Amino acid sequence: MSSKNPGVAALCSFIFPGLGQIYNGDIKKGILIPIGVVIGLFFLMIPSFIVWVYGIYNAYTTTKKMNDGEIPYIETNAMHMFIFVIGWFILAFIILMISAFIATFVFGITS
Repeated sequence: MSSKNPGVAALCSFIFPGLGQIYNGDIKKGILIPIGVVIGLFFLMIPSFIVWVYGIYNAYTTTKKMNDGEIPYIETNAMHMFIFVIGWFILAFIILMISAFIATFVFGITS
């Protein structure tokens, strides 16, 4: 039986929130975690940080449970991970553009 590295799962979620869940094959949770992080940023940093830390913890413990046979093992799909990372960059670009647009109206356009 194959096994996954819990440290890799945690590191993936540390770098890109939700990527550890994608590594574990849990696509739905992998998409919900970054949404929670971004929504948390609109309120305060603390909710976003809590969701991010939960994602790291969840990725680590889920991997250990898969390796121990407590939950079904799901193969890692590298293409899903690649698409997820590209999605993160697109999301960051969109947030940056929205922020710039809002800043333009708040601080005024200077010519």
